[in-house]
Amino acid sequence: MKNNFYYTNFKWLVITTLLYFGSSFGQTFFIAIFAGYIRYDFDISHTTWGSIYASGTCLSAALMFKLGGITEKFKSVNLSIVVIISLAFFCFLMIFAENIFLLILIIFGLRFFGQGFSSHLSMVLCGKWFSKNRGKTVAFTSLGFTFGEALLPIIFVTLIGVFGWRPSWGLACLILVLISVIIKILLTHERTPSNIDNTSLIKKETGIYNKYWTKYDVLNSWIAWPMIFAIVVHSMFLTIFFFQQVTLGIENNWSASQFAILIPFYTFTSIISTFLTGYIIDKFGVRTVLPYYQIPGLIGFLSMIFLKDPIFFVIPFSLLGIMQGISNSLSGTFWPEYFGTKYLGDVRAIATSFMVIASALGPFLSGLMLDNQINLNTQFIMMSAVMSLSVIGLIYLSIKSKEILATDL
Repeated sequence: MKNNFYYTNFKWLVITTLLYFGSSFGQTFFIAIFAGYIRYDFDISHTTWGSIYASGTCLSAALMFKLGGITEKFKSVNLSIVVIISLAFFCFLMIFAENIFLLILIIFGLRFFGQGFSSHLSMVLCGKWFSKNRGKTVAFTSLGFTFGEALLPIIFVTLIGVFGWRPSWGLACLILVLISVIIKILLTHERTPSNIDNTSLIKKETGIYNKYWTKYDVLNSWIAWPMIFAIVVHSMFLTIFFFQQVTLGIENNWSASQFAILIPFYTFTSIISTFLTGYIIDKFGVRTVLPYYQIPGLIGFLSMIFLKDPIFFVIPFSLLGIMQGISNSLSGTFWPEYFGTKYLGDVRAIATSFMVIASALGPFLSGLMLDNQINLNTQFIMMSAVMSLSVIGLIYLSIKSKEILATDL
């Protein structure tokens, strides 16, 4: 039992998983639950709400790009507590939001400390703490996000019905405070390289070309851009899908509960896909997974054009779950494997920043199109076309990186 990876590293895995779960309260799938109530209370249109969401999120992305590297400079326990407590504070503020300016500030805080920094810190710790079993680590950690995505919408839709939408943010605040206490108890000391899995290297890992890649090295190389484009596409389109769940229900004559019932299918396929992808990455490397990353999403968005009954919508939900599962494993393994771990916080902040920006632009552009009578069905066609370009880029990256890795041997 003591040789079992999950048993030996359980404490560290719980910490990274809780950080990823905590990010749920700043993710679109959670905030979207309250979108209708916010638009009603503030009397704003789709475009205005999308603009507010985009403004707060873009501010978050800019700060994320600048500060992502501080994961290298501060103790993990202190940084984790600051991030989670700050996220709890902005959840608490939502209870009292009465004007647009405060709403923008709150959205910024939720997106920066939740979607941005909490998930970023979680994946950075996975990359730095684990080497040989990095795929397993990321897969397990991603359960935090997956369970948040599966359970929180159902729980909070119920709570809103009982207590109202503003008091429900108070419970979100309390959950985050509890998470911070658990992390404080578990993370009593910094994990040193010797504490990492049995076969990890004491020195920091190099990336391709046997070098330590800085943030600017990555931005100046073509190698990162197919993955960055894929991250942008994934984040933008999946954000639109969940952000516009109310509109999707209206267009298809669904109730909110029918949409919520479909979430477990997305969650189940995401979990299976995450662990399967993690196993494949540990055994064969990141490169082997890249060509297949967004193919399920491409098929999923195409299928939405033809399927309208919620029973048959299980298919696109499941396909999107598979894509999300692959993304979960790639997000914590691609950057350290390709660019090393010495500047991992800074390097991975690139991905996080682009992901956050894309998630900001998605609702804004989608809302603008909806206000101009371009329905979601038409938007799904556009998404499928763009995603096909992303698939081509990832296939090219996989082929070329095979050649590059061969020269490194």
